[in-house]
Amino acid sequence: MLDAKGMIRDLFEPTGAIIVGHWPIGGYDIEASKGMADDDHVDGLYIAGHQNELIEERVNAQGQQVYDGLCLAELA
Repeated sequence: MLDAKGMIRDLFEPTGAIIVGHWPIGGYDIEASKGMADDDHVDGLYIAGHQNELIEERVNAQGQQVYDGLCLAELA
């Protein structure tokens, strides 16, 4: 799943796309993936099925991060 995020990034970044919403890998068991934005982040939110109690909080935080990253408040 994470590899697919990196593959999508690799398609869009060369066209000038700016990837927003990098998610910290703290609390996850991730060693290596094409979806790694850097040593500490993945491209977008990664939802681990065994962490159901954290999903709502993480989705809300990711939504806010993307909203801020796209500067949507400035368009309103």
